[in-house]
Amino acid sequence: MSTISPKPTITSLSSFDSDSLKTARHVISPVQPSAANYQRASQLMDATSLELHGRPVSGEYTYKEATDTLKEVALGRIPDATTGLVQALLDYGAEVCYSRRRSNNFWKQIRGKDQTDLRSDLLANAVRNCSVDILLLLLPSADQPALQGALRTAIQLHDPNKILPLLMRGADASSMCKEFLEVINQAPHEITSLLLRDNRGACQSCRDSGLIRAVELGDEQKVLTLLNKGASVFFCDSAAARAALEQKDERLALCVLKSPQFIGQTALLENLAGSAYSANKLGALRTCIAAGARGPVMKNILRQAAREGNTSAVDILLHHGIAFETADETSIVLAVRSGNIRLLELLLRCRPAAHSLQAAFTETSNLTDVNTACKIIEQLLVSGVRGHVVNEVLLQSVGVLPCRWKLSHTDKKREHVVQLLLSQGQADVNHQNGVALVTAVSHGWLSMVQLMVGARPAISTLCAAVVSALAVQSNEVCKELVCILLATAPHDVPSDLEAFLEAGIRAAAQSMRIDILRHFLAIMPTQPPTAATIQAGAEGAFANKRWMTPEGLEVVHFILESGAQGPTLDDAFCEAVLACDRDATLLLSDCVSQAAPAMALQCLVEASSAWCSASHNCLWLLHSLLDWGAVSSQGVHHALVKLAHSWPSPQQKTPAPKALLETLLLVGKADVNFQAGQALRFAATGGHVALLKRLLQKRPNSETVAHAFRSAITAPVHETIVLEMIDLLARVEGVNLQLDAKSTFSDWLPYLVDGMAVHRKSVKLMGKLVKMGCSVNETFEYQLHDKITRVTPLLWALLSQNGPSIVSDEVIKFLISARADVNFTTPGTRISALQVAADFGRSEIVKALLQAGAHSSSSDAFGCSALYYASSQGHTAVVHLLLKSKYKVNDGSLGVAARRLHSATVEALVKAGHDVNFPNPRPEYQGRTAIQELALCGECSPANEDQLAMTITALFRGTKINLLAQWESMNPLFLAFHNKTPLPLVKALLESTNMWQLLEHEDNVYCQTDAATGTKYYKSPTVYLRTMFLAQHQTGSTTSTATYVEIDKLLRRMNCPDRFYAELGAPQPPNAGGLPVAIAREEKRRQDEAAKQRKLELEHQDQMRREYERTQHKAALEVEKRQRDDKMRQQKLEMEHHDYMRREYEKEQQKIAMEEAKKQRVLQRRAAR
Repeated sequence: MSTISPKPTITSLSSFDSDSLKTARHVISPVQPSAANYQRASQLMDATSLELHGRPVSGEYTYKEATDTLKEVALGRIPDATTGLVQALLDYGAEVCYSRRRSNNFWKQIRGKDQTDLRSDLLANAVRNCSVDILLLLLPSADQPALQGALRTAIQLHDPNKILPLLMRGADASSMCKEFLEVINQAPHEITSLLLRDNRGACQSCRDSGLIRAVELGDEQKVLTLLNKGASVFFCDSAAARAALEQKDERLALCVLKSPQFIGQTALLENLAGSAYSANKLGALRTCIAAGARGPVMKNILRQAAREGNTSAVDILLHHGIAFETADETSIVLAVRSGNIRLLELLLRCRPAAHSLQAAFTETSNLTDVNTACKIIEQLLVSGVRGHVVNEVLLQSVGVLPCRWKLSHTDKKREHVVQLLLSQGQADVNHQNGVALVTAVSHGWLSMVQLMVGARPAISTLCAAVVSALAVQSNEVCKELVCILLATAPHDVPSDLEAFLEAGIRAAAQSMRIDILRHFLAIMPTQPPTAATIQAGAEGAFANKRWMTPEGLEVVHFILESGAQGPTLDDAFCEAVLACDRDATLLLSDCVSQAAPAMALQCLVEASSAWCSASHNCLWLLHSLLDWGAVSSQGVHHALVKLAHSWPSPQQKTPAPKALLETLLLVGKADVNFQAGQALRFAATGGHVALLKRLLQKRPNSETVAHAFRSAITAPVHETIVLEMIDLLARVEGVNLQLDAKSTFSDWLPYLVDGMAVHRKSVKLMGKLVKMGCSVNETFEYQLHDKITRVTPLLWALLSQNGPSIVSDEVIKFLISARADVNFTTPGTRISALQVAADFGRSEIVKALLQAGAHSSSSDAFGCSALYYASSQGHTAVVHLLLKSKYKVNDGSLGVAARRLHSATVEALVKAGHDVNFPNPRPEYQGRTAIQELALCGECSPANEDQLAMTITALFRGTKINLLAQWESMNPLFLAFHNKTPLPLVKALLESTNMWQLLEHEDNVYCQTDAATGTKYYKSPTVYLRTMFLAQHQTGSTTSTATYVEIDKLLRRMNCPDRFYAELGAPQPPNAGGLPVAIAREEKRRQDEAAKQRKLELEHQDQMRREYERTQHKAALEVEKRQRDDKMRQQKLEMEHHDYMRREYEKEQQKIAMEEAKKQRVLQRRAAR
């Protein structure tokens, strides 16, 4: 073991400032290692070297061995280490901050090896594992980075005995923000105090953040310490104060808010005061106000506190001088609404505006506790509430308006409220026409009525009140109320008293209180009573619906004896007549005007038909009205019309009111010509022959007879009755009934048409009308195809097809036999009777028309003949009739019959010479042949597949059909794909024709031209079907996938190939197939040419690639050569530089050696002297 003779140094605390020494817990005296310490140090160094390097130390100990051993001590691996041992290692040169210093070896410098000082964490490990005494020995040798690492470790260990020496030695805690926050979270309070020292303590940001965290943790002691050590309460928008306000314990908030930093921060204090109020921390709120919180925010808090009913907060704010300029309306309203009397008292001190008081006063009715409401009402009335709102609450207190007070009808509290409103609030009992007084009267509240009448009610209010009083059920209460109101009435103003008595008389009469009525009339100031007063009594009496009872008639009799007259009596007389009340009618008959009987009769007739019975009472009433002056009046004429309209039919088995009829005709002198003979028309329409005969005896005029004649022929009765009524009307004395076209009214239909419209099978009626002069060729306006045109009766009879109710063949044949114009055509549309008959399939009529000379080949304005119409509907019998006459071949009939699958019609047309290959030029066919029309537009379904096959078979019985003939590039098979039901059509075409033999034909393709290139592409049925299905599927077509699959299977079972190719000379698409021989040969030649061209292009590209690779390889070789030359030049320059540096170093060492030798010689000479 090597040994050295070190020169021990004494560790002192001279580097500590005096203030730090006074507060240090551990002060160590200078240490002088003993020989044993040095020996122990040598042993440990040898052991450490052996352990680390596998060999003991040879030669003198260096700092490396001492440092390695000191590391072991710091790691706690030498448990018996003492301060003497540590000092001995330091004397041997142990490093506290570095594990290894940079090397001074020349060759290592040349190679750049070990040229960086390698730092050590020895001091931090000593903090973790050694005593404070050892730490104090190591501190003088520690630099600032080592001190910082050690301090961080000490803070993590929460050891104040090690933190303090480190801080005193110069460790800086200002950069350890994370560790400081951990101290706040977990460490004791004394560590926080250590780190908050003024010199090199925690930074300001840490103090500010720590304050927030301490508040969040609820640590009051740390909060006070941080505040005393300069933590800012303004950090992060005063987050500490806000967090304190969120804590349950208000003491934290008080600690923070009492900080002197807040002094003068008015805006911030206002904001915090708002938060304090929101957190319901009134102590904090008081602190903010005391610190200077003033301004509009505080007034807002006051307003909010008032609105929320927080009386304590409002009291605090007002006590500190924060008040409304004018109390907030909403606050006062909410105070009233919550029934908070104390809060309302506080708010009323702030002199609220009148409208605020009124709004609050309105809310009193929403309170449920009437005692609270009374106190609040009294407070508000004392504050000066007056006017409309007081009147409204008065209405609510008596129950006119809704109110939440829980009061019974006899509750004295209601009376107390009314007294307050009247006496202190000066409520107006005349408000809303005195409805408050009226309500009190209606409930019989005598004491409340006494209170209200003392508030100077107006005459209108008294009038309304007396009416309400007379509606009270109790006679005693009613009389008392009337007496109170009479005593209040202004007796010194006659006009007002008379108005009051009029209202009372009207109400007394209406309520049938005859004793009170007599009392009112007895105290009239004028004698006798005025007409207006009596009129009021009459109006009141007749306003009661029970006035026709014996009790009511007694009141009416009293009013009539008092001199009542005028329109009111006339109206009551009409009412009595309508009710058929004999007593009331007789009582009023002598007092009504001369026009009243006629008016009553008119009302009776218009009201109902009940009077039209044969009862004795109705007959008496009618006779009485006529006797009293209703003769020849409008009512009589209306009565005749009403009686005719209500005349019973024989089926009703009700006796006819013949006495009433005779009374109206003989006594009442009713006019049968009234309203153009409306009575005769009702008689004719109902088929009442006897009534019609009696009315015709009263000299009807020509117009009346004409109207009656029209009603007779349109009457829904048996034709014998109609013929009888016609005979009666034709023999009217003094009337010449003309039935030609010129005699009827302009807006009437011909009589023939009117008759056919109702009696569609009556040949006798038509014969009678024609015999009487009705023209069968008269034209009249008729709506046809949304246009107005002119038609004849014959054409109208054929056009009016209303279901099963049609004009019969016999009637129409009669018109034809009566020389009706069978070739008449409508203007504009040129529709004839034959075309209409053919369209409706009326073969008998068609036959009759042809026999009468109807033109069978004529067409209408749409180019459609009778044959076309018959073919379109499949009327084969009509088609056969028309084909026997003159007809036009290829007029479109075959196409429409084929489209609608009328196989028999198709067969008949083909036999008659219609060409199946004729391209029909009609607009709806656009040049399609019959088979093409059938394929595209055929109306087929699974239910008529047999009919479809029969139609196709019928078409093939004619000229041979060219199934490959195309329309818009599609033959019938392709057209069938576009049908609404393609599957049955495709199946029929393949099974019922020879189309299956043409599936593989090269012409069985669809030609499509590309719009962009102009190239023509050809598709077979299977390819076209697939393309069409995909296109329809993308557009949301209704064609089902199952239908497509079935058609595709059917085509493939018939060996239909897939063909898709471009025209000759054009490039074929990638999926081309099934090419014709010529196109296939051309395509093979084109592909061979393209393959040859591609081969040439590939060879050219390969040659270009090889040339490019040679060029790139050559360039890469040149770059590599340049880089190698540059590297060699750089190495040569570095060697030259190294040689230069070695020579310079050797020169410097020689110079140092010479100077050292010179010094030695000088010392030797001095020593020799």
